[in-house]
Amino acid sequence: MTAAHMAGTLIASTPTILGYFPQQSLVVMTFRRGHLGATTAIDLPSDNDYTLANLTDWAVSVRAEAAVAIVVDAHAGTAARLTAHRGLTQALDHTLGLRDVRLLATHVVPEISAGAKWVCGDGCGADGLVDDPATTPVAIVGVVTGRRVYASQSAQSAAVEIVDIQRTAALADLIEANIGTAAADECDDQTARRAIEHALAVAKRVSRGSQLRDADYIELARTLTNARVRDMLLGMVVTSKAPRAEVLWTVLARSLPHPWRVEALVMLGFFAFGRGDQPLAAVAVAAALQSNPAHRMADTLDVALRTGRRPKRIWELGEFAYGVAQLAGVRMPRRIVHTRRPT
Repeated sequence: MTAAHMAGTLIASTPTILGYFPQQSLVVMTFRRGHLGATTAIDLPSDNDYTLANLTDWAVSVRAEAAVAIVVDAHAGTAARLTAHRGLTQALDHTLGLRDVRLLATHVVPEISAGAKWVCGDGCGADGLVDDPATTPVAIVGVVTGRRVYASQSAQSAAVEIVDIQRTAALADLIEANIGTAAADECDDQTARRAIEHALAVAKRVSRGSQLRDADYIELARTLTNARVRDMLLGMVVTSKAPRAEVLWTVLARSLPHPWRVEALVMLGFFAFGRGDQPLAAVAVAAALQSNPAHRMADTLDVALRTGRRPKRIWELGEFAYGVAQLAGVRMPRRIVHTRRPT
């Protein structure tokens, strides 16, 4: 494994791809037909056989033909760690090879930062410097699409956590007293229109820095548990006001109690995925499934994210939902033109 071509750029791209700067991690990037596919990161394995077998199963599930591994280890420069990384590389090469996935290279680096030195993981002697993570082609695309990159995985996870536990508990009592906890029944066109127009109005206020009122939380909780209205709102992902809606879903995901929070997390995951921010989408969907493992939409998004599906599929569903909302007489925002769709 002497493949060192573009290694500095590839390593520097991992924070944008993952959504955070990995530390003490094994990152595996997969390739299919010459194109970058799904990427995953795990803590540096202590039990190689078990962990690497799971990684190989994942690589096969995303139909990988080849892979590149990046070991991020703050103690990478010591002789003992270099020996350990060589063993890890050999074990990963072997387990992937058994499933016809070729390990192209393993790069070892103490941290992912501009100018950090990387070395070949199998002792081949290749080395080089990491590019600036903020100026890679992937990072530039990320800036354009609004993809966030967090300092650590824990910081990324905190982006969807409850902000004020006491406030959320108070909202639970308030919402239950007004609408109960059962899913809403089907509604007519007029009711759907009012619910969506209210959601759009609140999204506009929130995007400008306004706080949600108690009445907003009650009405939005009702909206999120009405399947018909919620499905129509998915159509917002293909509109010019999608960023506003995503801000609203984020606020709701960080403030609503269960079970309404699950629906807000799924909406956030859907919109982030549609924008091309798969890392944030994955965090939101994982939090939703942790609260409700049987949630069908969350499970569908989870499968799509884990198998490296493209945001284009989200847009196709969003366009269908947009059409359904229009048929119901909902005045939806302007739809984004075809040339701006993510691929």
